[in-house]
Amino acid sequence: MSEGKKLTPESIGKQSGLDDEITDEDVKQIEESYFKQQVNRGVEAMTHGRVLTHAMLKKGIEKWRKSVGRPRRRTT
Repeated sequence: MSEGKKLTPESIGKQSGLDDEITDEDVKQIEESYFKQQVNRGVEAMTHGRVLTHAMLKKGIEKWRKSVGRPRRRTT
């Protein structure tokens, strides 16, 4: 996908050749199903202890920034 183009349900339909066959209701159901799937994955991850605290995340980002030579962001 080229930079600057927004991925929309309509563009997905056109790219897949479904623009005449897919309805707005179909897109809504797909989006809702995907959202529920992601929530369920998050709940499962939490149940199995696969989570990061805010401090762990910040430490990981700082480590990554150093590894790619990016300076620490200033906070106000």
